[in-house]
Amino acid sequence: MSSSYKKGIILIIISAIMFGINPAFSVMLRSGGMNLPASLLSRFLLSAIIYFFMLVKRGQLKDVKIMDSTKVSLLVAGLFFFFMALTLLASYAYIPSGLATVIHFTYPALVMLLAIISKQQKPSIAVVVGVVLSLIAVALISYPTGDVRLNSTGILLAAVSAIAISIYVILLNQEGLKDINSLVIVYYIAVFFSLLIIAWMAGEIIGAKTSRDVFGEISLEVIIGALGFGVSCAVGVLLFAIGVKLVGGAIAGAVSTLEPLTAVVVGTLVFKEPLPSTFIIAGIFIIGATILLSLKGETVNNEFVVD
Repeated sequence: MSSSYKKGIILIIISAIMFGINPAFSVMLRSGGMNLPASLLSRFLLSAIIYFFMLVKRGQLKDVKIMDSTKVSLLVAGLFFFFMALTLLASYAYIPSGLATVIHFTYPALVMLLAIISKQQKPSIAVVVGVVLSLIAVALISYPTGDVRLNSTGILLAAVSAIAISIYVILLNQEGLKDINSLVIVYYIAVFFSLLIIAWMAGEIIGAKTSRDVFGEISLEVIIGALGFGVSCAVGVLLFAIGVKLVGGAIAGAVSTLEPLTAVVVGTLVFKEPLPSTFIIAGIFIIGATILLSLKGETVNNEFVVD
């Protein structure tokens, strides 16, 4: 195992923990009255600022200039990332954040399916079993035990976020984007969608009666939520982008099993979110599926590993 591979694993672990605590901050923003576009802006704008200063400190601003053909690929990948962030954040309003993260985490199986379709991965027993386990997990989540009632809109939004991030991971590991500085990639995405959200919010502000309808109450909870949401996203996205390049999309997805575990623990202990037995079983199935897929990605398909 090369040093770059070990580094990639460590970065993905830290990234997964950052993403796992992320829903807690978004719940704080929502409870404080901040609406969806304002919450997204706190994520992308703060990330853009952090990435800019990192580029300046590293003397890498010159790397921001990329080829026009690559800009198109980056924009397409960024659109899927933005759509993932939008749908996942929106799902928290309908279902528990821990559950939404578990559903979202079916994406490793989807990454493998897309890899097979794009001929980056050959079908195998491990892949088939992993995909089946993920499908069973979704079925278990859809029919929870006890008095828990789930909103179909929330489940659909979380599922769409999984599809979107799957496509993003595949695109990130393609020729062209694979060779670009990871910090530059996430900086471009953060800046572009910050501007897009500001335009979106302009309409929201015009239609709102007061600023509180958009930003909520300016309280300590909202400030901590906005800072935590932005920083955890910025760190998580950057480390994940670097990790994918070092270990590949399949391995990165498997190591990231810490993400739903962290989200479920935080949601259950801090926000007292329900945790029926079917959710626990579904989580075990998803972890098993991602481990199977990671083993297959590491032992058979070396195209996923970047030394």
